[in-house]
Amino acid sequence: MSKFEAGQSTQTVNDVIKATLTPPGAASADGQFKSGEVSTYRLGNDHHFWALQGDPARVYDLILLMIPDNTADGDHPIVPEGGSGVRAIFVTSQGQGYAASGTVSGLKWGQGKQSVRADFSFHSTIAGKSYDIGSGRLEFTNGLTREQTASVTGSVLAQVQPPVFPNYGSFQSTGVSFRASGTGTYTLNAWQTIEGSEVQGILLHLATDNPGTPVRAFFTKNGWLYLTSDYSLANVSWDKDQRTFEGDFEFKFNSSVDREHAVSSGKIRLQY
Repeated sequence: MSKFEAGQSTQTVNDVIKATLTPPGAASADGQFKSGEVSTYRLGNDHHFWALQGDPARVYDLILLMIPDNTADGDHPIVPEGGSGVRAIFVTSQGQGYAASGTVSGLKWGQGKQSVRADFSFHSTIAGKSYDIGSGRLEFTNGLTREQTASVTGSVLAQVQPPVFPNYGSFQSTGVSFRASGTGTYTLNAWQTIEGSEVQGILLHLATDNPGTPVRAFFTKNGWLYLTSDYSLANVSWDKDQRTFEGDFEFKFNSSVDREHAVSSGKIRLQY
């Protein structure tokens, strides 16, 4: 299997990500975050747990925790973007930001890593506004992500300039996963394996009822997640009876300080 495999698990009634938000987020006037949806997928060695509160096509808050598969039970720091270890992102309908610092405490994997529980807190900044995410609780009991091959036919194509990998400015997916990640969202994972070991990818969250409204996009490199800006999704055609999805997209991201990349001419053509 490639280094980047896309898996997905759905939630049970006991699955939850909850926290306090100071100041309140876009969809939490009382400062309480309690997820209406919890889902997980896998990028490289990391399990990604994410939960959304609010309307994914309009006003929402989202918490994403990224926990490496080899993380032991116990307490761990949350490291900043680019660090090695547990990471976190706080997202609102106004923007997104990596955690600058924080902790995960009491991490406990279930047998065979089919469940996980932990407490967490972290600090993030979005567009110059500071947020403290506190009293966080993660519980996921429905079976963690497993490596698997692509789940759809079709392709995701785009141009990446300047290239993240030399001579690979043309993104041509070698595998795609397109799956429900809650009652209101779908997650599209597309990856391109380069020379057997390096992998670049495109990760899109889509609103089920209003897919033409972009939710969030990320670019990935060898399992690392990069925040994006100027994300647009156009010419969307989603036939749920025929199980086809088409759309065009573009966005920008920084792979390092002062190194901006533009993803343009993006085309999604899927049968799932």
